Amino acid sequence: MAETIKEMFEAKLGRYQATIALEPTDRMPVAATGVNYFAEVYCGYSSQEVMYDINR
Repeated sequence: MAETIKEMFEAKLGRYQATIALEPTDRMPVAATGVNYFAEVYCGYSSQEVMYDINR
């Protein structure tokens, strides 16, 4: 169970590549960053402000 950081990165990268290729994976990779990137930048907010300040 003691995986190194490189092994964890390779596993996560493999999941992303399999999902992009529409192949089955053991878990669904989720990448929340970049979803509202244009809106954040256009409004002048940082990702941290958008994530932790729900009134923005």
